[in-house]
Amino acid sequence: MRQVPGFTLIELIMVIVILGILSVSASFYVSHSVDGAREAVVKETYQQLLKNTEMIYSLAMSQGISQRHESKLILNGEPLALNYGYPSATLSKRDSATGLITQRGVDYLLGAAAPDWRFVSYQGSLTLTPRKLSKNLGNSCTITYIAATSERQASLKLSEPLKCS
Repeated sequence: MRQVPGFTLIELIMVIVILGILSVSASFYVSHSVDGAREAVVKETYQQLLKNTEMIYSLAMSQGISQRHESKLILNGEPLALNYGYPSATLSKRDSATGLITQRGVDYLLGAAAPDWRFVSYQGSLTLTPRKLSKNLGNSCTITYIAATSERQASLKLSEPLKCS
C-alpha cells in the first residue's frame, strides 16, 4: 500500500483542540483587559469631576458667592447652578422653544464625555453610570455626586468595590 502525504485524523483533531484552548484563553484575557479599561475610564472621570468641582468652588470663592445657598457662576457666557459654591446636583437645562442652554449642570463638567454617561438624579445627588454597560450590574460601576448643603461640602463617591464587568 502506498503512503499518501497528509495529516491523520488524530493530528487534525489535536490541532483543533489546541486552537480551541488558545482562543478561549485569549478571549479571557481580552475580556479582562476591557473590564480594566472600563474601570480606568470610571476612575479617570471621577478624578476629572473632583478637580472640576474644586476649581468651580475656587472660582465661587473668588467671586464671593461660595456661602450662598443658590447662586450662579457664569462660565463661557452660560450660567452654572451652584449650591454653597459647588455645582448643584442638576443637569444642564435647555429652553424647549429655542433649544438653547439656559443653565449648566454637572454634565457640563464632563465636557465631551457627557453623552457616554447615564445620569440619575435623586434628592440632592446625581449618580453617573457608563451608558455602554450592562444594566444588570446594579450600582457596582457608578460615581455619585452629592450636592453641598449648609452643613457639608459637595462630595463624590465611587461605588465600592468598583466592578465594571
